[in-house]
Amino acid sequence: MLARIAHVADAFDAMTSARAYRPARGSGEALAELWSCAGAQFDAEVVQALARALPNMSAPAATPATPLDPTLIGAPRRISLVGRT
Repeated sequence: MLARIAHVADAFDAMTSARAYRPARGSGEALAELWSCAGAQFDAEVVQALARALPNMSAPAATPATPLDPTLIGAPRRISLVGRT
């Protein structure tokens, strides 16, 4: 669970920090990106916890209603790489 929390926090920080190759995204835009990948790349419960911790962010339309959508909860899906075994 700690790794899942760190993964979401690191992604949020990376998206909201300016880089030499791109400007920083707004917090609402970063949160929307996390929601779009919740349940696949990011733990959906952790994304929901971050969204609740940032109450002043405008919630994207895809934000699941409370309680958390049960289809987003579960073990992370495995991602297979084409051509790799």
